[in-house]
Amino acid sequence: MIAPLSVMQPLRMRSARTLVLALLVVLSAAAVGAQNIGATLQGLITDAQKAVLPGVAVTISGSA
Repeated sequence: MIAPLSVMQPLRMRSARTLVLALLVVLSAAAVGAQNIGATLQGLITDAQKAVLPGVAVTISGSA
C-alpha cells in the first residue's frame, strides 16, 4: 500500500531540512578547522640612516 500524499509531504520537508542542517554542520566544521593560531613576522631592522643591522635579535611580547 502506498502512503497518501498528505503523509509523504511532511517527510520530504523533514528530509530536506535534515540535509540542509547536515550541510551547515559540515561546512561550519570545515571553517573552524581552517582557523590558524599563530603568525609570522618578517622584516629588516635598520638604523637612522636606513642601513640594515645584521644579527639583531627582536623580542615580541604581549597577547591579543
